[in-house]
Amino acid sequence: TAAATASEWRADRPAGRARSEGASSRRSGTMSCCPPTRCAVAPPGEYQAQGAFASIKNEATGKDLRYYAVDGKKNVKAAVVVIADVLGVDTGRHLGVCDSLAEALGCKVVCPDLFHGQPATGDMFGTPRFGEMVKEFPPSAVAKDLDVVYKNLVGEAEVLGLIGFCWGSWINYHEAIRGADDRIKCAANFHPSLKLEGFFGGKADDLIAQNTLPMLVCPCKDDMAELKPGGLLP
Repeated sequence: TAAATASEWRADRPAGRARSEGASSRRSGTMSCCPPTRCAVAPPGEYQAQGAFASIKNEATGKDLRYYAVDGKKNVKAAVVVIADVLGVDTGRHLGVCDSLAEALGCKVVCPDLFHGQPATGDMFGTPRFGEMVKEFPPSAVAKDLDVVYKNLVGEAEVLGLIGFCWGSWINYHEAIRGADDRIKCAANFHPSLKLEGFFGGKADDLIAQNTLPMLVCPCKDDMAELKPGGLLP
C-alpha cells in the first residue's frame, strides 16, 4: 500500500488552478455538468486531513485504486462511501467532508479516486473535451472500482450509505439501479448532475424512475429545475 498526506497533495497541485477553473466554468454549460454560474473550486489549502490516502489492487481491472479513508472513533458497524465531484477527490472540501462524517457518525468513511488521477480540469468545461472525459469513466467501469470498495475497504460494516457530489450523485443513481450491495440503504446527493446521463444517450428522468434507494437530493440554486420541488422527484 502507498500512502500520501494532504500536504503532499498541495506540493503537487498549484493553488492557482482554482482561478482558472472558476473562469472557464463560466463558459457555456452545454458541455458541462455544472451551471455556468458555479463558483471557482478551492484547493484544500492548509487543511490537515485526519485520514490518509492508500491504494489497493483491483483484480478485475489490473489497476491500483487510490482512496482516502478515515476511521471513526466509535465501534459503529456502518460506513459511508463518498463519491467525489467531476474534479476529483483532491479538490475542494472532499477530505474535510469525510473527516467530519467520521467524527459525527463514528464510522469509517472512504472516498475512492474513481478517475485514477485523471479527473476533469477547469479548462474542459464548456468544451467537447469535457464530454470525452466523462465517457472515459462510464458507470459500468466505475462499478468495478466501487465493488472493490464495498468488498475490501469498509471493514465489517453492516450498513452502507453513499454520498455524492455533482458527478458522484449521478453514480449514486447508477449504483442504486444495479443493486450494487445489499448493505447500501440510502444515498445523499449534493448538486446532483443527473444530466450527465445525456452523454450516454439517456435522460435524468429515466434514472429517477428506476431508482431503488431512499435519496436525499440537495440541488444548488441554478441546477436543473427537474431536481427541485415540482420537478421529476416524487
